[in-house]
Order: sequence, then C-alpha cells, then structure tokens
Amino acid sequence: MATEEYYPDLFQARLPLAGTGKIIGASGKITVTLAEWSYAVLSTLYSMGASSNANSEQIGSGALGTITELSNVKVMGVTKNNGKAFIATIVKARVTSPLSATLAEGQETGLEVVFEALGTPSAPSTMPMWINIGV
Repeated sequence: MATEEYYPDLFQARLPLAGTGKIIGASGKITVTLAEWSYAVLSTLYSMGASSNANSEQIGSGALGTITELSNVKVMGVTKNNGKAFIATIVKARVTSPLSATLAEGQETGLEVVFEALGTPSAPSTMPMWINIGV
C-alpha cells in the first residue's frame, strides 16, 4: 500500500512546510502465488473471455470488453513469527498480472497473481485495502 503526497511550494521554502501536505493519490496491491488453479478460478480472475462445454474448457479467445472486477478479496493463511494471523483485504480489485506460468518437470508450477486495489464510488477518498495483523 502506498500514498502519493503533495506539498505546495510556499513562501520560497526549501523544504515541505508542516501542515500544508495533502494525500493526492493512493494505491494498493498484493502478489500471491496460487499453487493450484482450475478453469473456474482462471475464468473468474482474467478478463479475456472463457468458454466451456461438455468436452473442453477454454480461457481466452473471448470477446474483450468489460474488465473483471472482484469484490472482497482476502489473502489468508499467512502467520507472523508469533503465530498470529495476517490477513490482507481489498474491497474491490482487478488482476493486473498476465496469465503466465513457467512449466518445469519435477516441481509444482505456481501461478503468480497480482491483485490491484480499486477505489469505490461510495468512498472515493478511502483506502480500499487494509491489513489485519494478529487477528
């Protein structure tokens, strides 16, 4: 998570002046590696079209249009050294990573997925992502 800050140039000061700063932007993203995935997961995450029938499942070659936006993304299953849980939550997100994986014999193939936080019209000035530590 990060914020973009702005301090105006005032009074020919050579450094930012206390009390004049504003947050003008914010961003949040989290990268996870999926050890297992399926057609249902990929078709939900990526905005490239998906189709299936009794004989096959296909990702891609679909109509491109609306970007897939996900609600209430939670990354769980991580603990701190003290055994307490670490949970990251994104209210609205999109996947910004490409659909790609390196295949190799003798090891599991993980699929790296980047979830990027999106602002919401109901709370455009609120950070749409947070981390709970020790819950």
